[in-house]
Amino acid sequence: MLRSDVAAAGVVLYCPDSLLERNTAYGVGEWLAGYLMIGQEGDREFFLRCDGGGPVFWADLGGLGEVDLEVVAPAFEVWLRSGFAVPPDRVRDAPLTADVYIDKVPVDGGGPADARKEAAGCGLAGRRSPEFARRPTVPGSEVSSSVRAAA
Repeated sequence: MLRSDVAAAGVVLYCPDSLLERNTAYGVGEWLAGYLMIGQEGDREFFLRCDGGGPVFWADLGGLGEVDLEVVAPAFEVWLRSGFAVPPDRVRDAPLTADVYIDKVPVDGGGPADARKEAAGCGLAGRRSPEFARRPTVPGSEVSSSVRAAA
């Protein structure tokens, strides 16, 4: 019997003690009833159905339930023979730009420059969009800008 977790190809498979600890700590039985979390790779967790057999699934830790599961392999044995290969990250459908509206100046006295610094610290780079110049604003009540996710 395994006494410690096993790492292979960047995937960590949990030993029996870790299985109990991780599934309890993450409340898997509450948000993903009928599944067992068996391992992890970065912020993605791997799952098997408790009824035996079936595919190996994965989901981001922020996933909310069964709809967030994606198939990694049709069966654990297939995944094992592949060397625990994982599919590449999928490309998100989210747009790269978004409008941000600030309706009040922060209480700490920060202004638009501080908001731009905070956005840059979050991986966002401030950029004025062509619509910015045409958007009507009331002085002192709203600051508008567009930000683009840093690639």
